[in-house]
Amino acid sequence: LGDAPLDAVCALPASGSAMDLRLLERESELGNAEAQSALGTAFLLGEGVPQDAGRAATLFERAAGQGEARAQCNLGAMYAQGIGVPLDYAEATKWYALSAEQGDADGLYNLAVVFAQGLGGSAKDLARAAELCRKAAAKGQQKAKLLLKSLEVSGASAGASQRPAAGNDTTSRARPELMAPSPMAPPPPASAPAPPPVVPCAVAPVPVAEPVAEGADALRDDHRHGQQRQREDQHKQAVNLCSFCSSRSLELPSWRGEEDEARFPKPGVENGSRRLFVLRALATEAEVSSILEVAQMSLEFNVDNDSVDQRPTYERYVVQIGQYLHADLERVLRPIVEERLLPYVREKYNAPDAVVCTVLIRRYLPDERRVHPTHLDGHAFCTAVLGLNVGEFDGGLYVQPDSDGAGQKRQFVDLGRGDLAVHQYDLPHGVRVFSGRRYSIIFWIKDCIQSCLTNDTPWYESAAATGDPDALAALAQKLSRGMGRDGVGSDVHKAAALYRRAADMGHVDAMTNLGVLCEVGTGGLPKDGAEALKWFRKAAGNGDSTALRLLGVAHANGTCGLRVDAGEAVRWLTRAAEGEDLEAMYLLSVIHRQGSPGWPPDPAQASEWLRRAADMGHPEAQYLLGAGHHTGEGAERDLASAALWFRRAAQNGSAAAQCNLGAFRAQGLGGLEVDLREALRWYTLSAERGNADGQHNLALMHARGLGGLPCDAGEARLLAALAAAQGHVEAAELLRGGPRSAG
Repeated sequence: LGDAPLDAVCALPASGSAMDLRLLERESELGNAEAQSALGTAFLLGEGVPQDAGRAATLFERAAGQGEARAQCNLGAMYAQGIGVPLDYAEATKWYALSAEQGDADGLYNLAVVFAQGLGGSAKDLARAAELCRKAAAKGQQKAKLLLKSLEVSGASAGASQRPAAGNDTTSRARPELMAPSPMAPPPPASAPAPPPVVPCAVAPVPVAEPVAEGADALRDDHRHGQQRQREDQHKQAVNLCSFCSSRSLELPSWRGEEDEARFPKPGVENGSRRLFVLRALATEAEVSSILEVAQMSLEFNVDNDSVDQRPTYERYVVQIGQYLHADLERVLRPIVEERLLPYVREKYNAPDAVVCTVLIRRYLPDERRVHPTHLDGHAFCTAVLGLNVGEFDGGLYVQPDSDGAGQKRQFVDLGRGDLAVHQYDLPHGVRVFSGRRYSIIFWIKDCIQSCLTNDTPWYESAAATGDPDALAALAQKLSRGMGRDGVGSDVHKAAALYRRAADMGHVDAMTNLGVLCEVGTGGLPKDGAEALKWFRKAAGNGDSTALRLLGVAHANGTCGLRVDAGEAVRWLTRAAEGEDLEAMYLLSVIHRQGSPGWPPDPAQASEWLRRAADMGHPEAQYLLGAGHHTGEGAERDLASAALWFRRAAQNGSAAAQCNLGAFRAQGLGGLEVDLREALRWYTLSAERGNADGQHNLALMHARGLGGLPCDAGEARLLAALAAAQGHVEAAELLRGGPRSAG
């Protein structure tokens, strides 16, 4: 519901030049509300001035107090997310309402979101939300039009207010988002808490050189790593295929075919099971080909951070809150959804009102994602995955109902072209692509339109009431996280109690999460390293790779009452890494590279684990591997390989790699032709992530007027100042007008 960002931040007038900003500053001091609002936007987005959310909030508040509707809306959005001000949904609602009263389209839409979700102490009122959406839509607010369709489908226009959900069931609701220069990453999944970081050796980025000419891309793919192919072959030989316990003929209104079923034991429930179903050839060859044509030729894929591993998603939503967003795909998907998928789900799970709420397409390319770690779709009543380009990749979708440190209980699903896999929220699953390119389309299904509109998950409460350990753990995760980055609606005390109940029933993820709560001392639990270790060891004894990694980190850092012991750290981390825990692989490479008292450096092992992590898409490992090939430290000096790994790391979000790839493109290194516009693109991405070297190199581009930019000494000074503030020596020299300055 609130996934779409607010269209609430107005653009700066003209170009945001120094003169514009001086005028805005002067008018703002004189009390001009429009100038205060525009200047607030500049500070919020960092356009022409250093980004300063606190200053932005102050300016918005001054303008909002004078009745400036856009500032009222923006101030509300800042309170809704705790940006520059304390997170306060009641205060957000107040400002949205004032903005809406003046007819501001975004204020109307944001207030509609408040009533649709029951935020800020407001009761859910879908009829009121629909009324506000109509007003916003009439003013051209596109997201309001989309929301209005779903509200009308739910019968919200009938006028009956909806009662608020009981308890703290706000965890998985999407919040409105303020347009910001960089996305705020959601918290890591409770099943994979992040360890304290181990800082790797720094590798200096390549400085920009004076370019000679612009040219075409001549990227060369890397097919020369025999050891990598050998590892992939070993993995493929060890792949376990999911065993189906039964098969039956099935007939739906417009489809007749075979349904295969696999069952897996459910922890803590006698004779209970988690189930997976595969409907063979549910989609026709023509339908699959049409979906693939759009996915491969027409879609632009998002690179926002994924909620599972915080790395670029490479996905594209094609249905949100039940509304189709792509006309060509709607023509293909609607018959699949309405005539085959929904009739099946409604009958199979006794959910007569089930709806497809969200549909997305994901891609896994050699330079992008190779892995989507084991996880649960906690927001979906059930999930369906359609096989698309089968035969063009090795690996694919797997289920892992039991933890196993060596990954031996991971079972890959034999999913043919047009086959549909269906499972509920309790089945852990993931994706591992060993080679090739994979596309898939995922359907997330809610139990009713109301749950889709409000992003609720009411099935957890009912299942938890029966003592289902999966539901207990999932509900605990919701309560421990709350909603948004500041955890609105969280209740860590209840979460801890639910985790303990599930852990006592043998739920492995609950054991690990309970250990984390004990380690930090939250949820009414005392800080108790010994108790944390007890739960980590129980989970590790069941093969949980996260628990194995956390034990390794505790030994490496001497936490939880342990002394520093690199040997024990390596032992636990190795077990986690053998289960394909990417962070464990990376940490092993750091320990073996740096060494530790009583544990001498081992360059061969460091290189092996670094490459394994890089092969599976770990961006920091990919960056360090590229840096090694660039400098010849720890790897053969090979600029083509350096370019390859910098490119992969850059596309996976590494700011340092983005800077270095920009330098390679600026200088024509590693077999790449000189392309200053590409260099500019990568420097910009690096600088936006706060990388000082990226900011410095981008400053040089502005100062010299390269890559199609006009010479802009003011922008160059601003970027150099940002880099110098982080201690960048050459940027400070550029500010002083030193030898590397413009001219």
